[in-house]
Amino acid sequence: MRWGVAVIALLAVGVWAYYPQAKAAPLLAYDHGTSYLVITPLPEGLKPGKAAIKASYLEFPNHSFFAAFAIGPEGRYAWVGGRHNRQTAQFGAMERCGPDCVIFLENLPNHYQPDQQGRSVAQKLVDTLDLTPSASAQPRYYALAANGAWAMQKPADEGLLVAWNVVQRCNAVAYPDKRVPVLVNGCALFYGPVVVAADADKAG
Repeated sequence: MRWGVAVIALLAVGVWAYYPQAKAAPLLAYDHGTSYLVITPLPEGLKPGKAAIKASYLEFPNHSFFAAFAIGPEGRYAWVGGRHNRQTAQFGAMERCGPDCVIFLENLPNHYQPDQQGRSVAQKLVDTLDLTPSASAQPRYYALAANGAWAMQKPADEGLLVAWNVVQRCNAVAYPDKRVPVLVNGCALFYGPVVVAADADKAG
């Protein structure tokens, strides 16, 4: 009997430890899908190669926010797009580019403000949301990955496994090669309403 109780207790602790815990945070949506290009001057002595120049004006502008383009020595360059915030876009581009690379271009939402409250998300996620006041006010679970993957709570998600289902749908996109559920270092889970980012011009 005692062993049975101990096993049940251990299982309960294990489930609690691995069950996704949501952080309370509104989803910050930059509406309208418009963006602008940020150009950072390159350090003296670092010049982009022909391939980087061509990619910077032919391919990179097609990426939705948040996006970043990095340039490095010996003609190296890399970019990422469709990330959930400026920091992960910069990190992704720098990681792909390699040592001694710097950020050259960024694609940010038109009324981007770094001090707005909430978890910003990629344009591709914003485009799926109902941003009417009544719909936005409804709290929901949502999961985000650093590589731009995401998942939202669906009307069919009910019961005790809502959070688990949302996280695992996100993990299935973020880590398509995994044959088992991602339990550690997977998608981050959040819970809150949708907040439409304020237009800086109107807010002033």
